[in-house]
Amino acid sequence: DKDCEECEAGYICTAGDPHPQECIPGWYCTGKDDPAPCPAGTYQPKFRQVSNTACLPCKAGFLCSRDGLAAPDIPCPKGFYCPEGANETTQCPPGTFNDDYMAGSEEECSPCPAGFYCPDVPCTQSCEIATL
Repeated sequence: DKDCEECEAGYICTAGDPHPQECIPGWYCTGKDDPAPCPAGTYQPKFRQVSNTACLPCKAGFLCSRDGLAAPDIPCPKGFYCPEGANETTQCPPGTFNDDYMAGSEEECSPCPAGFYCPDVPCTQSCEIATL
């Protein structure tokens, strides 16, 4: 049919609606397929994106916990670290602690000093003195 036009990449075309809608942040629209969300572990902050290459790795120190995010949605909690591209937290290793939010790497987990231990898992505060 001559009246049918292909949907332009970066837009969402709905049957019966002559006005395409901009593809929203967190998603990309190829024009050929249904809109697709950027996967967990990524985000996408712009309108009218046309491919999954627009999906950016989640920033270190944050989680991108679900599909279709326009921005990282959760600061990494205390006791954990979240490397770039994280969609789940990683607990600081035994014998270390992290009492700050938004740690982006294991290097941000501090070792307990000699003679101290961390009583809680995950360890979110300074280590306590070890007693016998």
